[in-house]
Amino acid sequence: MNIAKGYDKLGHISFHIGMVLVWFLYFKFRNPHTKTYKTLLQCVLISLIFGITIEFCQENFTMSRTGDINDVFANIFGSIIAAGIILFIRKVYNHKH
Repeated sequence: MNIAKGYDKLGHISFHIGMVLVWFLYFKFRNPHTKTYKTLLQCVLISLIFGITIEFCQENFTMSRTGDINDVFANIFGSIIAAGIILFIRKVYNHKH
């Protein structure tokens, strides 16, 4: 499949936004007394490690794929967007209550 140059980064960004949001909800429901910032940092780190691991594996263990540092940056950007969304929702929710 041939994706126009750069548009695959939108997939990386979207995936990591979703991954951080889902993991954050999972960890907060599992242990609601954990500080939001600690949980958020944990989720962003999981996302970062996952993204780097995938790119490393593509570069070193496949013949048809290559690792791309720009994919890692897109993953990080997606994680940061998710963190911003979570913090914004938290701020709005705390302001109303």
